[in-house]
Amino acid sequence: LRTSLVIAQYEQPGAEDHCPDAHPDIAERILARDKAGAVAAMERHLTEMQARLRLDGGEESEADIAAIFQDLGIVPKAKGGTRRGA
Repeated sequence: LRTSLVIAQYEQPGAEDHCPDAHPDIAERILARDKAGAVAAMERHLTEMQARLRLDGGEESEADIAAIFQDLGIVPKAKGGTRRGA
């Protein structure tokens, strides 16, 4: 979940997301007990995710966490929790 928040905050505009494509490959290698292959696939996955992020302190913008969750269809409850929107 934290990774998703970091991506939502720092992702470069227009960056292509190939991350979901990596998950089946990683899982298959884990299930096959291919430790070296799983580690290599995970390292590629993390490198690709990191390449999509602006971590150089470039454009500073204040995070609007409520807007990020609203875009996902989640709205705050009255007492500070969250619930799915309609």
